[in-house]
Amino acid sequence: MDVAPWDIVRVDFPFADEARARRRPALVIAVLPATEAFSIVWALMITSAAHDAWPGT
Repeated sequence: MDVAPWDIVRVDFPFADEARARRRPALVIAVLPATEAFSIVWALMITSAAHDAWPGT
């Protein structure tokens, strides 16, 4: 699968308090070549969950 920064992909994200995962959308931040066999993809989960403000904002 070829992905590039700004692509939206589906990724299995694990639950913090359970031994299972859920397929969620994520934004690809960077794609870094690690070896010829695989690449490293940095992705950020897209969520509508409420959260506290970031420190300093």
